[in-house]
Amino acid sequence: MNNLGTLVSMQLRAKYNIHGSKFTIDSFFKLIYVFIKLLAIFFIAYLLFFVCIKFRIFSIQVFVPSNILLVFYVGFFFINLVTSTVNIIETLYLASDNKVLLSLPCKPQVVFLSKLIVCYIQELKTTYMTLLPIFLAYITINGQGISFYFSTILGMVVLVLLQTAICGLISIPVYYFIKLFKKFYWLQVILMVFIFVLIAGVLIYLTRAIPNDFNFSLIAKWGEYSNKVREFLKDFRQLFLFIAIPFEMLVGKLTDIVSIYPSYYWIFVLIIIALLIILNVIAYFLQQFFFFKLVGSNDGPPSLKVKVGANSPNGTFTTSFKITSLIYIRQPTMFFTNFAFTLLLPFVLLFFNRIYLTMDLREAGYQIILSFNIFFILLIISSNNVSFASMFSQQGAFATQFKIEPINFYSYTLGKLLFPIIITFISICFSILVIGASWFNIIFIGVLIICLIMAHLMYCIELDISNPQYKYYENGVHKNVDPNKVTAYIFSLLMSFVTGGFILFLYQIGDVNIAFKLMLVGILILLYRIFVFKRKINVFFRSF
Repeated sequence: MNNLGTLVSMQLRAKYNIHGSKFTIDSFFKLIYVFIKLLAIFFIAYLLFFVCIKFRIFSIQVFVPSNILLVFYVGFFFINLVTSTVNIIETLYLASDNKVLLSLPCKPQVVFLSKLIVCYIQELKTTYMTLLPIFLAYITINGQGISFYFSTILGMVVLVLLQTAICGLISIPVYYFIKLFKKFYWLQVILMVFIFVLIAGVLIYLTRAIPNDFNFSLIAKWGEYSNKVREFLKDFRQLFLFIAIPFEMLVGKLTDIVSIYPSYYWIFVLIIIALLIILNVIAYFLQQFFFFKLVGSNDGPPSLKVKVGANSPNGTFTTSFKITSLIYIRQPTMFFTNFAFTLLLPFVLLFFNRIYLTMDLREAGYQIILSFNIFFILLIISSNNVSFASMFSQQGAFATQFKIEPINFYSYTLGKLLFPIIITFISICFSILVIGASWFNIIFIGVLIICLIMAHLMYCIELDISNPQYKYYENGVHKNVDPNKVTAYIFSLLMSFVTGGFILFLYQIGDVNIAFKLMLVGILILLYRIFVFKRKINVFFRSF
């Protein structure tokens, strides 16, 4: 056990990119960043709770009911349950450092225990960085006693330990499900399609459920709606009672204007301690058994079925497009991750526009809604382009060989981009149909959006060519943020914000041909980006 602290320290340093034991300027700025982040979350949560109290949204008393925070906590609990389980699987069973650590002069049980501690520290860090400032803001706004601060800070240590044990037990069957999931292609397709249809169906259902006089009925019947919200919160607490009880042991239970601990406080303290011991003992021995079994079974690459036969000759463009398309088609999870929100964008816009159009707005209101729609479409679609800011750098050291290969750069790049461009084009076409403009304006705005998206896409590729990040991707371990992607994100946000704001400004000054003029501006911007793109390519790829 003497090596336990050393092993934990090694893994945490590798995971969080900590160099040396001295306190440096970088360490100081990292602490300042963490402190600012915690303060920002605290004040945002405090402001939201203040608004709820000021307008008596959830209670006529001068406090925020604990059930409001419970709803958020339940959502966080289940999301964290998934992420924590995935993290345990990656840290315990799939980590690349398993074989290195097991070859060190220490007992395998110590290696396993060190990995469990690392998982726990990661989950505790996540909980403290997200939940803790929100809970403290809730305690502060309600004027609760100092004991609630201590119970929240210390109680999270115990609850995270309990949650880590639960996730450890869940991780074993989940690991085998993931293994089965990766083995059968049709299972991946069915699951991805089911998730997409489910999300789209929920959005359509919510859109159709909004009444035509939504804004008037919301104001006129606020008392009725408020009572329904309170009834819902009571039913919600009963449904998730197994989470509500430990939650109330942290922040207390509000009765009228007095915040108290539940009467069953000490009884459930003993129950939670007993559960903690039992679950951790079971999780430890089960995970230890599967840890050694699964780590030993990860040797060797998976067997692949190779189709024997002559390869058909294809050009550069056809080969590049075929390879890119097959990668997305054969990996449904990758396709869903990259394009799910792009394809769901029309449904999201339909939902929000339905809410806006039920309001009694003046002309300026409709102009603001149209500007926001364009801003939102540009932001979401252009954010999806950011991945292309590392299109060549992701190949690592092999990317440098691309310059000496006898292929045409434009054909190769267009082939890689055509499949994502088709998906983006489909999303844009359906998105602009729900923004509530005339047909001519829809066409002009659609051309504007497509031009700006293509200009941003070429800018992302330029970033990768001008400032390649080969070392960042060559070892497969990404400890820092790719600066090209950060720049692409910033440019995406600025482009979307400036475009939306400029459209709103032109509407305010009464320009009747705004859509047509903006389309011309978009075409000019695209032509300029094509010119700059070609110039830079000729610099970095002189042979073409």
